[in-house]
Amino acid sequence: MAPTVKGGIWKNVEDEILKAAVSKYGKNQWARISSLLVRKTAKQCKARWYEWLDPGIKKIEWTKEEDEKLLHLAKLMPTQWRTVATIVGRTATQCLERYQKLLDDAEIKESSFNLDSLSNETSAPTADDVRRLRPGEIDPNPENKPALPDAVDMDEDEKEMLSEARARLANTQGKKAKRKAREKQLEESRRLAVLQKRRELKAAGINIRLHHRKKGQMDYNADIPFEKKPALGFYDTTEEQLINETLKNNIDLHQLEEKKKDQEDSDKKKRKKEEFNKSAIAAFQASENARNIQKLKDVEQFSKRRKLILPDPQINDNEIDEVIKLNKAGEYARSLVSMTGNQATRGFIGQYSHINTAVPIRTPRTPAQDDHILIQAKNLKALTQQQSSLFGGENTPLHQTIETEPNKNSSRNTPIVTPNPLAVSLTQNNISIKSNSTPFRTPYNNFNISQKNLNLTEFADKEDKLYEKSQKEHLRSKFSSLPKPLNDFELELPIEEDYIDKPKEFDIEKDAEDINKEHQILKEKRKLLDLKKSKVIQKDLPRPLIINMELLLKWLKTTQGAELLITEEMIKLLSHDASRYPILKSKIIGTSYFIDNIDNNFIFCAYNEIQKEIKQDSIPIEPYIKLINNKKDLYNFDFTLEKDSKDLNNLKNYWKNIQKIMSKEADKGNKIEKKLDIILNEYQVRSKIISKKIYDSIEAISLAKQELYCFQNLNLSEKKALPKRLNSLKNDLQFLKRRESKGQTKYQYLLEKKKEFT
Repeated sequence: MAPTVKGGIWKNVEDEILKAAVSKYGKNQWARISSLLVRKTAKQCKARWYEWLDPGIKKIEWTKEEDEKLLHLAKLMPTQWRTVATIVGRTATQCLERYQKLLDDAEIKESSFNLDSLSNETSAPTADDVRRLRPGEIDPNPENKPALPDAVDMDEDEKEMLSEARARLANTQGKKAKRKAREKQLEESRRLAVLQKRRELKAAGINIRLHHRKKGQMDYNADIPFEKKPALGFYDTTEEQLINETLKNNIDLHQLEEKKKDQEDSDKKKRKKEEFNKSAIAAFQASENARNIQKLKDVEQFSKRRKLILPDPQINDNEIDEVIKLNKAGEYARSLVSMTGNQATRGFIGQYSHINTAVPIRTPRTPAQDDHILIQAKNLKALTQQQSSLFGGENTPLHQTIETEPNKNSSRNTPIVTPNPLAVSLTQNNISIKSNSTPFRTPYNNFNISQKNLNLTEFADKEDKLYEKSQKEHLRSKFSSLPKPLNDFELELPIEEDYIDKPKEFDIEKDAEDINKEHQILKEKRKLLDLKKSKVIQKDLPRPLIINMELLLKWLKTTQGAELLITEEMIKLLSHDASRYPILKSKIIGTSYFIDNIDNNFIFCAYNEIQKEIKQDSIPIEPYIKLINNKKDLYNFDFTLEKDSKDLNNLKNYWKNIQKIMSKEADKGNKIEKKLDIILNEYQVRSKIISKKIYDSIEAISLAKQELYCFQNLNLSEKKALPKRLNSLKNDLQFLKRRESKGQTKYQYLLEKKKEFT
């Protein structure tokens, strides 16, 4: 049987089974629930429930308040759609799709303004067109889509799944034996069905009997048929060499040239085909862009009109009725007065029919408001498409709006009020009126109710001046309560970075051979410098600490001939080494001598001459031994002892005395060592611990330096390799674009052919 691939579009049967399973097993046993659905996993079942089937999910249209809240939260918490979803009250996929829809609407509105300037070929496809599934593609998120209706004739697998789900969900006792028996019965029915199918095929003449491989037969999947293993030992290749030489001699240049011409012709044909395909793709894209623009225009023309939202009226019906009654009463009284002809009463009654006001009766047009949701969507679209700050350049320009948080009172949320002609402003002619003062003008001043001769402007000016003075005094008292300024500040210089230890960008690492050559050159130079030094310094022999030049010069005067020259050279070498290469606590009494730099050739010549002399005549050692034996002032006794009993006794006594002194001094030393061990034991332990810590810290610093150097080299190599990688990725992208365009044109061409045949 073919393997079942889990996933795909959800069907109505699967949704109903999932609902029933959740009602029985709950929202935590998704593995058990998925066992009821053959084509779905536990993860897909969970996602389907929380994205579509949960009764708490809102599936109604988005309101304006929800859009504002979504855009505000997307700016605060980008890419955190699960947290945004809990605040908005929708699912994460719904929030993401709505956010993308708002951005697409903003992009379409921007592109609609530039339709006249842009041509059809230059306009790019919208984000909705890019996200729309093409024929042949698989939906990556089928869990948040509506289910497919059930077919009239369901498959056998679906019927089997439905029957098993009914049986398992109806079983409330939870007996496992029934389920196992049912599964065995299903397997047996499958086996019988396969046998029946094979019998029917065999009757039709198709034999599908399973052939079991016998012993000795070949398995073509594992073994190599007709394999010839080479013989062991050496093989004679003279025949193959003759064949190769004949093939080389039989090469014809004309045939090779003809092959090259054929290849060039084929390349030209391919180029022509590619150019033709490119032109066809460009024409196809231009037609598609024209269709999309026409669709957008049609949508804008046939869009639904919104409801007319008018402001609340300022005057009620009862107030209007009262004004009409007053007007009628005034007209009636005026008519009575005019009939009587009394002029005294006429002065008290004014005309109430005509109202002289500066405010027009007609309601002025309300100012056009901006679409704040659209502006916020445009700003978010620009922020998502902007380049990284590492590339530099100017910031993306944003549309300036009144930034308001959702569910808060703002200037644009207040209703627009209809102007009232009877209302009078509290401040006229820049006169500020307090809460206690009465307004200077009422709507009935023209009706001879209030007196015109009252001069209230002077009183208002006085009040204004007093109010300004009180405000100034209040500000001065507030400023006087402020603390005095503290001019304590410090200047911090910028930290200068050390660029000496950093590796240069264009340094090239040397090879091991070059490094070895440099080391050898340095060793040779050091050898040449060492040759100019004396043998005492070369061999690191002991040297005297105090050199008295006066005594040495006096001793020089006592010598003659060759010995004079040798001692003079020796004194110069002693003073030169002591002054040029001094030892600690060394002194030179008198004037010191310095030897000039000697050419290396002279040094080599002198060394060769000395070696020749040593080889010719070996120097006798006997005279030097006699000199040592004749020297009696060494340690106050003579090495050459005669066989005398007195001398032997003296030496024995002398040795015993020395031994006693040594034992006493050893005892003293042991006591002092014990005292020092007691006193200095803690210090020694502490010094060991500190030395260990120092050693560990030195090792850590060396490791950190190595890592720093490695990471710096890695950084440089990454910087050098970045453009190459970018170029390769760009080339791959261009190749994929070309490949996709070719596939689209081929698909269009095949569709047209299919239409012609049908």
